[in-house]
Amino acid sequence: MYEYHTVQIPPNIGVRMGRAEGAAAAYLKDVIDRHAKDGWEFYSVERIGIVESMGCGCLSLILTLTGGSTKQHSDVYVVVFRRGIGDGQPTSHFK
Repeated sequence: MYEYHTVQIPPNIGVRMGRAEGAAAAYLKDVIDRHAKDGWEFYSVERIGIVESMGCGCLSLILTLTGGSTKQHSDVYVVVFRRGIGDGQPTSHFK
């Protein structure tokens, strides 16, 4: 059986001009290495869609009446780690 741990990471990372090559891989490697020291095994990176309702009632009403959207869509990225617990035999893919 496994227990799981998740860490949200930014969808974009800032780098200086000319240093973009390999920056995302290096960033992810750093996140994985930091958690591996605590016994967590890298499992996957997942994208999760988020829908946020915008504003109070007044703003929502104005946006609705003018054809605007009252919801904001965005994606977040989560790194999933796992480590064995109990007898170490997984019973399912996710806990």
